[in-house]
Amino acid sequence: MEKPFIEIDSEHFAIQGFYTKPVEGYEAPKNFPNCCDYHKHVLEIAETFFNQFPNCCKAHKKLINKPWFKKEMYSGLPSKIVSQLSFTEYHISHVLDKPDWFEDIVDYIEWNVTSFGHPAVGLHVYLGNLKHYLKGTKSEIPNEKRKRIAEFVDEYYKPVEKTSEKLSLNVLYETYQKWIKTFPFEVSFFKELKMTFAKKLPIISGIPTVNRYSGVAKAKMLTKRELAESLVTTTKNLLQSVSSVELLNKGLITDVQTQQVEFISESHKITQTSLLNDFCEEEGRYLAVIKQWLKNEKKYFKEIVPIIKRKINRSVMAKNFDLEVRETFKKPYLKVFIKDISRLNEVSAILSGLSSVRKVNISESKASGSPERNLTVYPSRVHDISETKQEVEFTLNNFYAGSKADPLFETEAISVISDRGYSQIIERILTFGKNLEKFQSLYHHFDEENFRDFFLPHLNSISSRHTSTGETFNKRGKTDILIQDTEGNNVFIAECKLWKGQSELKNAVDQLLERYVNWRDEKVALIFFNKDVKGFSEVIAKAIEALKEHSHFDSYLGNRKDTSHSFIFKHPEDIGKKIKLELILFNCTS
Repeated sequence: MEKPFIEIDSEHFAIQGFYTKPVEGYEAPKNFPNCCDYHKHVLEIAETFFNQFPNCCKAHKKLINKPWFKKEMYSGLPSKIVSQLSFTEYHISHVLDKPDWFEDIVDYIEWNVTSFGHPAVGLHVYLGNLKHYLKGTKSEIPNEKRKRIAEFVDEYYKPVEKTSEKLSLNVLYETYQKWIKTFPFEVSFFKELKMTFAKKLPIISGIPTVNRYSGVAKAKMLTKRELAESLVTTTKNLLQSVSSVELLNKGLITDVQTQQVEFISESHKITQTSLLNDFCEEEGRYLAVIKQWLKNEKKYFKEIVPIIKRKINRSVMAKNFDLEVRETFKKPYLKVFIKDISRLNEVSAILSGLSSVRKVNISESKASGSPERNLTVYPSRVHDISETKQEVEFTLNNFYAGSKADPLFETEAISVISDRGYSQIIERILTFGKNLEKFQSLYHHFDEENFRDFFLPHLNSISSRHTSTGETFNKRGKTDILIQDTEGNNVFIAECKLWKGQSELKNAVDQLLERYVNWRDEKVALIFFNKDVKGFSEVIAKAIEALKEHSHFDSYLGNRKDTSHSFIFKHPEDIGKKIKLELILFNCTS
């Protein structure tokens, strides 16, 4: 696995030290550091150490062989030690009455510790004499506070205990990437989350703290074991966030066999992964959780699929339509046979509006076993007959699925429909759009106009009391989708756009509200199609953020579905008038 971080052992580099400053109000004692026996003694100890350095101990002798080492780098060290010790004494005595006195003192001491650089030559002299000052020098520091500061310095002064587990960013990266490859992100429940988690590297424990004097943020880095333990929790939380039973009951899992294939494929993948990779004890825990979850899901779907099939077989009506590709003079066309020929004109009108269809004729037939009338559908010049067949089949499936019951768009007043009717329109748009996402061959060549034209025949099929039209004049321009009742009153307005970033979304809001929305229009939608940007979750987040920043934004009502979000906007011509705006997004990337 590629290692993204360059790691250098601490023995092979140096960080130059620096001088800290005292807090405001500090004045050096007269004749400092010869002002008192204590400071004179500290200076003597510091000078003795520096004179012997680097031959003072085994650790410092190693510095002689470093190519970067020169003793001159540390000139002035004795003076630095005694001066910064004096600064610290003054600081401690002058912040003791503050509410956050301890945090303030800790920050100041840590800033001084950092100032000795790396390797921290002379730091032990500073800390040792600070301990002496706190424990043996008479001062006005209350005993409890003195004890607490001394305990902190004692902990800081202790040599770092060597652990068997070396901290390494590359080890953490490899540990996290192993989890990314192991978790069943290819299951449709989690597919959209993969990019979000792939962009993360959770390497710290807790919330970073910022030193008020150095401005440096500090946090404890996780060990490999701690990261693996946290991934066990993340795994359980993600798996608990979905319920197959609930999704089936709500009709959000429409293809149970595809779902079965996903579970089988992921189960195979994780078995292979566990065979070909080494997992530590903590990693083995999340591996076991995932295996058991997949096993349980496979068992549930194995038991439920036969029941669902029997239920479908009992409830499904006879076939509503049939399609057949034919050819004349080497030019292919499509025959469409409708069981209920009383609806032939209605179906013909819907199919005529499809982007892949050039013309639809109603034809007579005397063939045995065939309806007496059928439709002949000719593909447009830029579409293959297979594309036309796919779009016609897709459209007719939606038509028959959506026309069992007429939606109740109860008209409450002129240009106003109930929230129920508004929700029904949005739900249908979501259903059609999510179905479209599955057919790349249909949408790969679509522009904004093609996307709009795709939705119109489906929207026309959901209510016999309302009509859906495209490029229809309303107020000062032509809106993409306009649904009107039989009396010509507007009940729903929508704009279809390709996702081109936040600024284009804001422009689309301006266009919709200022050009197409009258005072009586209260329920609208913006429908965006993402064809170019990878990471759809980020697109959704940016779209929501852009709407919240718009000057006419009033409130965010939350998400209706993961790609459908509800807002209230102020009418641009009357701030007392509110408009319900639904943001709907579809991912149509190649």
